[in-house]
This record gives sequence, structure tokens and C-alpha cells, in this order.
Amino acid sequence: MTDATASIAGPAERDGLKKLVPETLGDKATRANDRGTGVFFVDFDHTLFAANSTELFIASCKPSLLVAIIEFVVRRCIPWRFTGLRGYARLSDFVCCTAIIILCPWTMFMWRRCAPQLFERFVSQEIAERLLDAKAGRVVIVSFGLEAIIKPLLKGSVWQDVTLIGTPSLPAPQYFGRGKLPLVQGHFDDAEIATSAFLTDSLDDRDLLEASGQGTLIEPQGDRCRAIEHLYIPLRYTARAKYTSSYVFDQVLLVECLLVVVATVTSFGGLLPRLACIPFFTLSLMCIYEIGYYENDMVAAGREDAPTLTEQAQRFRSFPMQPAAWIWSLAAGAGGAWMACFTGQMRVAFLPQAALMWLGTLILLRVVFFAYNRTRPAGRIAIYPVLQMFKYLPLFLLFPATLAGAILAFCQVATISLIYLIYRQTGERRVFDKEQLRTGLFALALCFMATVGTPASLGGRFALSLMGAWCLMRVGKAPILGWLRGRRKRLVQR
Repeated sequence: MTDATASIAGPAERDGLKKLVPETLGDKATRANDRGTGVFFVDFDHTLFAANSTELFIASCKPSLLVAIIEFVVRRCIPWRFTGLRGYARLSDFVCCTAIIILCPWTMFMWRRCAPQLFERFVSQEIAERLLDAKAGRVVIVSFGLEAIIKPLLKGSVWQDVTLIGTPSLPAPQYFGRGKLPLVQGHFDDAEIATSAFLTDSLDDRDLLEASGQGTLIEPQGDRCRAIEHLYIPLRYTARAKYTSSYVFDQVLLVECLLVVVATVTSFGGLLPRLACIPFFTLSLMCIYEIGYYENDMVAAGREDAPTLTEQAQRFRSFPMQPAAWIWSLAAGAGGAWMACFTGQMRVAFLPQAALMWLGTLILLRVVFFAYNRTRPAGRIAIYPVLQMFKYLPLFLLFPATLAGAILAFCQVATISLIYLIYRQTGERRVFDKEQLRTGLFALALCFMATVGTPASLGGRFALSLMGAWCLMRVGKAPILGWLRGRRKRLVQR
């Protein structure tokens, strides 16, 4: 824990605050009592409670798969910032928690049972003891957290009977556009507020810090906790801890998914049906890949002299990767099969055979990645190309690739494997531009194939044109992004 008696805000952050007095909590409480009111306002999350009550509530709700979907849709997909509200994040949290309570009504019963133990585990002992030792007069907890979530946490503790000012079950819309000062003004007059003390960890509470008689800003108590680190959504770990969201979007959707599409399509009429079903199968494979990525960070990294782990990876040690990833993988595969049948790309009679083949593929992929993660770095060089081939070969069994498409996939595997080989040997990752290298290999291979075949034998003019357009798009990505960044920089400088 940090020292709760210090004023923590830096000079720039303190600028504009009327007062931040570096006194002890005991002094503050005594002064407030001497002035007649004895009101001591205390923030809850990361102040008295060394965690985030909303995040803990969401993370503890069951079933976690349904809760993960609700959390992802409500908090990650809806652009709350466009509401223009100052507290749009509070609105997002409120809607998410309310949706969970409505769709999973048993969660409140479960929360009331586990909440007191969570409070006992996460209460900031330093803050609590100093408040108690100081005999702070009338302690009032002021929080943007939901009252329905905080009250069960306080049950059975010495704080269960204190006044709690939080987010009600049916808040007015303007609630999310205000700070904490308007909240307490509904319960205390200006004179009481002016002679009160207030303790918080957040500059979001600036208005009440300035209005209170003694306002103190402290370091947040406890570690930062987030529900997403305990709720599985496909590729969440990959995008948050292993790589980045932009990398995952580019690599999974625009490379691995589209490559399969252009490698298997022979006519314009087959393009949209492929685009409708291939993403499901790609997602199914990537869920199993994500198990391997997670295992690679948590297990295999210990076998390396200089593992490349992100800071976020450490925060996901409790991520429920299994069996959630398998459930999503099988569901995505089933969705892809249904879409393939619906669009006429797969016969219904072929479904049992396809299901067994796909399940066998997923199991085999898991076995290969398992072996990869338990092999010394030098021995992984031979296994790595096999892992890359798993991104394309299983799909080619369901949707046969053209000859040119198979060559393109081979060039992709060869390019990534060569870059990995160089990385393992030299530690360098950017010796080659992978987009240019893959395109060059593909063009060279087509030149050789053109001497013994015709465009029709390679897949047809439409297929070759589609693959050519995809390759040009990939090669042109870096120059276009560089131009856009330069243009944006020039506009900012103006």
C-alpha cells in the first residue's frame, strides 16, 4: 500500500485545485469535527476499497461466457464517447451491469454471498485503520459505483451503516454528466461541504476536492483490475497482451482470412459466399491458436533466455483460456459449416465427415502447438512452418484451392517461416519486408508455372486477378499508411 497521508498529484495535475493539504488523516478528521460537522467524505474504489467494485462484479458473474458477450457488446462495441457526456464511462458501466442483472438475475444472489469476503480481502487496511483511529466523525462514502454493488460489499463490516452516495438503480440521465459535488449537494448543504474533509484517489473528483474544507488526493490503493482479464472473448488475449488490436485485425482478417478466400474463389459469384463462411472457420482455428499463444507466454517463455513478453501478459495470468476457447472454436466451426450449407458451398450429407475432419484438425493443431511450446527455441524452427500451414491446409480440405491459390499460401508460409528462422538465428525481426517478399516469391512462382500451364490451369483469369489485387493491396499498405501519417502530422503542425 502507499502512504495515504501524502499529496500525490504532480505540479501539473495540482494546478487549478484550490487546496491539497499534506496532513494526516487524523488531523483532517479532527479539524472537520472541530468545525462542527464532522463529515468525512471518502471515495470507494481504489481508496477505501483497494480494487474496482464494478470490475470485480462483472468478473464474478456467471455464466462467464454470456457475461463476456454482454461486456464485450456493451462496453467495447458501443461508442459511448459520442454521447458527449463527461461520465460516458460511468454510463457504459451502468448499462453493462444492468444488462447482466436483467439477463442473469441470479447474479445478485451470488454477489451478495461473495461480496463481504471480497471486501475483507481488498479493503485498504491503511485507510480504514486511519479513519477508525482518527474517529472521523460522520463518514460518508461517495462513489460513482452502483449502490446495489457496493452495499453487499460493506455488509458485515464496520462500514455497513455509513451513508452511501452512489449510482442508484434508476439514475437520471444528467447524473452521468456531473461530478461528485452535485451528488453530495443533494444530501448536504454548502456549509457542511465547506467544512468537510474528502479523501480520493482520482482527479475526476476535482470539484468535490475544491469544494471540501480539506481535500486530499492520494495514490490509488491496490492494483488496477479489469473484468476483461477474467472474461474470455476470442482473440482478446491475442489483441491485448500478445500483439495489438490493429495487428490482429490486419493479420487475421486481411491476411489469413482473405488469403483463403482469394485462393479458393474461381468466379465472382463465389466471392460473397466464401466471405460469408471463411471467417467462421478462421476464427475457429484462431481460438486454438490463442491457447497456444497463451501457453507460449505463460509456459514456453520460461525456456527462453530473453522472452518477448508484453506488460499486459502478466495481467492475464488468470484469464480463463480453457475450456472457453474450445467452446468458441467449436461454435465458430459449426457456424461456418451452417453458413457453407446455407450458401450452397457444402452438401448437408458431407457435414458429419466435415465435422469429424475439423475436430481432428483442431485437436492436431493443439497437439502441435503443445509440442512447440515445450521444445527448446532452436528446435522450434522445424515446427513453426507446420503451425503456419495449419492456417490454410484445413480450409483447403473443405474448400479446394486453385493451383495459384495453393502457391500463394505456400509463399505466405515460406515468408513467415523464413522471417522466423532469421529471428531465431540473429534476433532480428525486420530484415525483410514480408509483404514484398511474399509478393516477389508468388510472382516468381507464377512465372515458372506459366511456362508449363495456362491461366485456366492456374485457376482462371478472375482468380489470378483477385490474387494480384490482394498482393498489391498488401504491398501498398505501408506506403499508404506512411503517407497518411505524414499528412496528419503536417495538418497538426499547421
